Amino acid sequence: MRKLKIAGIVLVGLLLFVIAIPVGIIAVQGESLAQMFVPKFENTSKRLMIAEAVRPYVLPVDSGITPMRAGELRHSLRADKDRATFRDFAFRNDVPAVVPRWNETPFDTTLFPGLRQVSWNGPDVEKVLEFAVARPTPAQRAYLNAIAADPVWRVFDQVGSAAAVDVLGGEFEIPFSTDAMWYDMPIPKFTPLKELAYASVTRAAAHLAAQRPDSAEHALRSVISFGFALSDNAPSLIEQLIGVVIVGIGRDGLERFFAIRDDPRGSLLAARVDSLTKLSEAGGEAPLLRGLAVEWALGATFSPCTNVKELIFGRSAENQALLDSYRAAFARYPSEHAFFDMFERNFSEGPVRLMREAASEGPVVGRALDLASGVAGKVTGNPRLLPCTVMARVSW
Repeated sequence: MRKLKIAGIVLVGLLLFVIAIPVGIIAVQGESLAQMFVPKFENTSKRLMIAEAVRPYVLPVDSGITPMRAGELRHSLRADKDRATFRDFAFRNDVPAVVPRWNETPFDTTLFPGLRQVSWNGPDVEKVLEFAVARPTPAQRAYLNAIAADPVWRVFDQVGSAAAVDVLGGEFEIPFSTDAMWYDMPIPKFTPLKELAYASVTRAAAHLAAQRPDSAEHALRSVISFGFALSDNAPSLIEQLIGVVIVGIGRDGLERFFAIRDDPRGSLLAARVDSLTKLSEAGGEAPLLRGLAVEWALGATFSPCTNVKELIFGRSAENQALLDSYRAAFARYPSEHAFFDMFERNFSEGPVRLMREAASEGPVVGRALDLASGVAGKVTGNPRLLPCTVMARVSW
């Protein structure tokens, strides 16, 4: 009996010891982990504020384009035609891809002397507008006209003219798999979208060469509109930044267009850009960073790994209120609510799968800590102990 009592005491002691390991680690590392999840958005915020200078130049809204249709059109501009399931995320393959013709053959760099190829399969967009008004040769004009006549612009312009875009609904099969985890979500390929922006500046050059200034301005305003469509409807901070970058491509083209045309709107735009630049540098308040709600929500999913109380007892009422507020700021469509439902699932699970995969890696001491935390989690029924321990140790 005495031996059984001693064994029981030893087992309890061991259990308390293994439980104390993740609790102690989070007590020490929790604050630094919390800082890891704070979104870095100052640069995006400043650029978004400056981008607002050209919002008055967006195309008129086409109320006939629904958010879902706009999302499908945006998805059709992808570079890869048929994409399969990407670990529990299924792309929509019922939306045909629209592939620009200019990507079918390499750009002939000898056709436009001095306009070296930069960033896309075509002439330098920082010089092509000026080149277009300097008497292009018939071969050069034929190339520019082929760009301007590409069917892709009908889709591009429609996305820019939409009042709102259901990006996720247009791209993925909804609802997401119950096994889907946010960290497995495919990273969007933005290079094709930036190439479209560069090509639309070249489209404007074709219209300038043909003395169609109204059409040239439309092509540049379409770039700005497309960029805002991405930014205003972005499901992530990185996509919002890409949208702002595309707005910048359109703004640069519009400024040069105004200069070429000696249009007085050029000086007004320059003054507005200068004013907003100074405001951004002075710490002025930026427009809504839609993608930031997602970033903060992601940080909230890891909240149990940043403080001992939530590590032991789970999601706090305050944490739930934060998640609800981020959802309210972001979700408009079933696809976006499904996006946040995924966050909520990931939160309740720890997230376990990612950290269990990482638990098999690293030095022996680290894996021993993981093993102890995993045992403690099994015994106590607390799935947060293992992933939070792994997260803390890999951040050391």
